[in-house]
Amino acid sequence: MEPKKTIRVVAAEIEREGRFLITQRRPTAVLPLLWEFPSGRVETDERDEDALVREIREEMDIEVRVGKLSMFIAHEPQMPSRQERLNVRLASVSFLILISASRTIGPQLPISTS
Repeated sequence: MEPKKTIRVVAAEIEREGRFLITQRRPTAVLPLLWEFPSGRVETDERDEDALVREIREEMDIEVRVGKLSMFIAHEPQMPSRQERLNVRLASVSFLILISASRTIGPQLPISTS
């Protein structure tokens, strides 16, 4: 049996005053239109921290400071040939501009929509 391909993914947990920044997946993506922390794949020979900075810069045009690991998830999606390893890291920004298809949420209900 061929070994499973491991996909490394990083996500940013950006919180300010009890609100978290989440982004909506594209309609054409796997699990379309679901909400998630800003995230992306880690490229070969790239450090998780560097990948997170790059992904947030590319997707949202903001600079983040990467902090400590807040959670780690390993799972095998419904594709028998691969497994995913997700590192969620605390991240901070000096300012935050809400953009289309992003939302900040509080503990229970949506607080604002751009």
